[in-house]
Amino acid sequence: MSKIEKLKAGELHELLSLLNLCFKGDPDGGYFEKSLPKLWVDDDLHMGKHYGIKDDGKLVAAFGIYPFEVLKKKKKLTFATVGNVCTHPDYRGKGLMKGLFEELFKVAKGRGIDYLFLVPEEGYLFKIYENLGFENGFSYSEMLVFKSEFSNNPNIETQKL
Repeated sequence: MSKIEKLKAGELHELLSLLNLCFKGDPDGGYFEKSLPKLWVDDDLHMGKHYGIKDDGKLVAAFGIYPFEVLKKKKKLTFATVGNVCTHPDYRGKGLMKGLFEELFKVAKGRGIDYLFLVPEEGYLFKIYENLGFENGFSYSEMLVFKSEFSNNPNIETQKL
């Protein structure tokens, strides 16, 4: 494996193929390109928000760090969302994320980022990310509600949008 490196112009297609494979199971599916088109620009500015590990020149693991500033009580804080965290299925369980997250924390510190946010794609990832240095900062739940469950309830007012 090669060292962790900042991605650069010319590596967009390889990053998108890895993301599409890891998240959607299809390296050529185009999901990421279609869902977030403004994020995917093949230049050093946009690609430089992404870091990866290569094996024989092939990108096998990556993450993105997307900073933004917030003014709170006249104090500027820098936050960053961490996203597009992935490892090629053939390389999972080999400790690549540990190295990537160590690099992530170095990059964040070097850029003066005060807070990092990472929202796991799947529930089982919360524990993995906690083991890599993140803390669970919120709880999240979803509930499926069927119209038939409340449409006949006189205590609930519904409105067609």
